[in-house]
Amino acid sequence: MDSNQVLMALRREKALLEHVLELAECQLGLIRAGRLEDIEIVLLLRAESMTELANAEVKIGGEMRQIVHDLKLTAKEFEELNNLNILIISLANQIADIDDQANELAEYSESFLPPESPAQTANAHLSRPFLRKTARSDTFSAAERKYLSAVSR
Repeated sequence: MDSNQVLMALRREKALLEHVLELAECQLGLIRAGRLEDIEIVLLLRAESMTELANAEVKIGGEMRQIVHDLKLTAKEFEELNNLNILIISLANQIADIDDQANELAEYSESFLPPESPAQTANAHLSRPFLRKTARSDTFSAAERKYLSAVSR
């Protein structure tokens, strides 16, 4: 893989992380709106992007170590590699921060649910509304449906 291919792969990783960031913000908005049952669709969309990101990272991981020592790498290419890596790290940190907020809000929201019986606790993954598998597009606003259809292409 030459430097141009690495740069293209890093640009793709950045785009994937920007997409995941948008989905994380959407997820946080759904939690804030109390629409915990609709989070599954956002998580599925995120999982697709994260799978693609993981595959890209595996391909580029070894190349990055080698390309940094490539004498054919121009100063401009090296600067772009560095900037893309910084942006990728920044995006990942933003996503992690939003996920922390979402988890805190989900736990807080969950604390208002009625206490569970021992039988319900055994099947907690089925009883919590935000973990149930739903794809009810009728519960999304028109703007959310437009957004979700655009990002799922």
